[in-house]
Amino acid sequence: MSMQMADEDERYRMYALLTCIITVVFDIFLGIAAFVCAAVTDSSSGYAFALDCLLDVLAATLVVWRFYGSTSTHSDFKENVACICLGILFCLSSIGIIAKSTHDLVIHHIPQQLIYVFILAGVGGVMNSVLGCAKYMLGRKMKSQSLILEAINTSLSAILAMMLAVSDILYFYHPSAWTIDPITSIVVAVILFIGGLKVLCRRKHNPETTPLLVGVAV
Repeated sequence: MSMQMADEDERYRMYALLTCIITVVFDIFLGIAAFVCAAVTDSSSGYAFALDCLLDVLAATLVVWRFYGSTSTHSDFKENVACICLGILFCLSSIGIIAKSTHDLVIHHIPQQLIYVFILAGVGGVMNSVLGCAKYMLGRKMKSQSLILEAINTSLSAILAMMLAVSDILYFYHPSAWTIDPITSIVVAVILFIGGLKVLCRRKHNPETTPLLVGVAV
């Protein structure tokens, strides 16, 4: 029985590594393309989406490190370090997103609309939704808080991408709806900040357990 459990743990570990490596490769290209589109359109949610893609690259790389090596599956040290680093990344990136989006709201900055942004957002939304669900299920199976945290980050990337596509459609028919772009970015950034802060606080007081968001625990 113990041999079967060891084989199952190893299989899940390889699945976790595979999904995170796919995330790194996909989000590098997606993040660069999103930054280019955001620079052309000067879109708050575009910048937020691009930044979150690059954050996901860093987060997924941390999780790859977390599960690299056959003895790493139950490593409390790696789990703790990965969660702390992810929490810090969440907090820092959310501050940048909030600053940019608030600035755009204050000066009433209206982004340009391009079909490339819509296509990019659609592809990113679908792919990150699939990857986020896969990571979350693996995280629950493996009782890995760092993998669930990475799943949440990937899912937020999917939400940002979809809202970017929705804001493009709404703005096309209702130009007065331009505020959806920065407001969506702020909401997602606040969720990122709260999630990161909760991880850091829980790790400080109890390094063995880290409920990530309300109702989410392993």
